[in-house]
Amino acid sequence: MAGRRCDVLDVREMLRRLRLGESARAVAKGLGVSRNTVREYAVGLIRSGRQLDYAACLSRAALSNSAGLT
Repeated sequence: MAGRRCDVLDVREMLRRLRLGESARAVAKGLGVSRNTVREYAVGLIRSGRQLDYAACLSRAALSNSAGLT
């Protein structure tokens, strides 16, 4: 679905699964999004200077800004 934005809860779940070692393919399939979407949000968070482990501690607003949801 082109152009669809993910909810903050979806992003949190993506990052949680990636942190646990799941592949982008498995995460994407489980959440019903593309692998590129999973990668985009993970890379967006890392580019903002955050680590995947740190993302669990972020507030909704901070995660939205870091992952490019705004």
